Amino acid sequence: MARSLSALIVEDSEDDSLLLLRELRRGGFEVEFERVETAEAMRKSLKARPWDIILADYALPRFSGLKALEELKKTELDIPFILVSGTIGEDIAINAMHTGAHDYIMKDRLGRLPAAIERELTEAHVRRERKNAEEALRRSEMRLARINDCLVNLGTDFGENVNRLTAICGELLGADSAIYNRLSGDHLLYAVGQWQIPPDFIVQDKPEGHICYDVIEHGELVVIRDLPNTVYAQTDPNVSAYNLQSYVGAGVFCGGECIGSLCVVFARDFDPGNEDRQVISILAAAIGTEEERQRAEREVYQAHTALLQAYEDTLEGWARALELREYEVAGHSQRVVDLTLRMAREFGIESPELDHIRRGALLHDIGKMGIPDHILHKPGPLDSDEWVVMRQHPVYAFKLLSPVAYLRPALDIPYYHHERWDGLGYPSGLKGDMIPLAARLFAVVDVFDALTSDRPYRPAWPVEAAQFHLREQAGKYFDTRVVEAFLKLVAGE
Repeated sequence: MARSLSALIVEDSEDDSLLLLRELRRGGFEVEFERVETAEAMRKSLKARPWDIILADYALPRFSGLKALEELKKTELDIPFILVSGTIGEDIAINAMHTGAHDYIMKDRLGRLPAAIERELTEAHVRRERKNAEEALRRSEMRLARINDCLVNLGTDFGENVNRLTAICGELLGADSAIYNRLSGDHLLYAVGQWQIPPDFIVQDKPEGHICYDVIEHGELVVIRDLPNTVYAQTDPNVSAYNLQSYVGAGVFCGGECIGSLCVVFARDFDPGNEDRQVISILAAAIGTEEERQRAEREVYQAHTALLQAYEDTLEGWARALELREYEVAGHSQRVVDLTLRMAREFGIESPELDHIRRGALLHDIGKMGIPDHILHKPGPLDSDEWVVMRQHPVYAFKLLSPVAYLRPALDIPYYHHERWDGLGYPSGLKGDMIPLAARLFAVVDVFDALTSDRPYRPAWPVEAAQFHLREQAGKYFDTRVVEAFLKLVAGE
């Protein structure tokens, strides 16, 4: 069976061209050819169509084989080039091959031409295959480099990360749109990751009938071409709405369960190669990793929140236990906590310092757990020795709470709320602004609440008397600025 061959013949002699064609036909080629004899004609022919072989005479009246070779090299086309001549010597022929010619045939040995062409066509095919493989490798490396760069530079925001992964999938596969759909707890399909979706695209819908839902159900890579002639043309509203022709989707797994699908869609036919399938699979796995990370962070947050609540419940339990042991009026701890927080906000204190102040106020007298009952419950005045013991309760509070890292920032109130502005307080004898602000705020609140509450050994003071006492002790026991702010606060109630 004859083998087809397209040959561009650079030759001024029609008779010599016919001799070439006769030898080619004898060698089993069915030849389609064009004869040119000028540089302009050759350039025009090279642009007009692809050629399997170029056969060029060495010497022409207005052109030459070497000039023809130069014209070919300008195009960067890989077409075997064979010089055919009856006049050149071996040294000229070898020089031509060094310049870029693939072979040379003497006109008196044209019988060698078919075999030479067979060899050059085979070698050209090998060169093209190697070039295509190298280009494919470069494309693959570029794709993987882009994916790696994207993965390395992902931030902490889940939504932003998913959109970036979805976008790079669409870009690398040359899609019209890319979407990461996730099946939610309320059994709706949500387009969590989006790239180049139409403005009227419905981002959440019932999943039944959607291609993505079937991908999630089966958890496998799905390729669908000619979508209008599939069942999805009736069941998936996006197929007809956006004239979709092709779909490629990969399942996204989290915790061993397929929870979503990363898909790319085309308004044209698209047949994904192995590398395309690898790309979407890698990016679907990356989104799955983001889902795992978000789930883990959510679980950690929930566990942390539960632990914090357990801490808070424990602290409140300690405070209630202390109230019972001291025969404290019910609600004292919560009242001083609320008032101290209001005062702290008046002084511009914000979270997380407010949280530490709340805990410190709640546990302000926790050190009294170390005071013996006969001193703590003594109905009359304490003697000097007993006062020495009583004044140790801030130290006991420090020893009790400081080993607990969670409570260490709350120590200012339990440890320093008995310091005085004039420096005559305890346990450290701090003076003025050396006393932490939280302790100065609490000291005023604590004394006011104690004076205006009934105690077993005395009735509650009138509010006006308690306010007068605070004014009288401002600058001695208390920070004058704190007293003024507190009186203004309670006057507004």
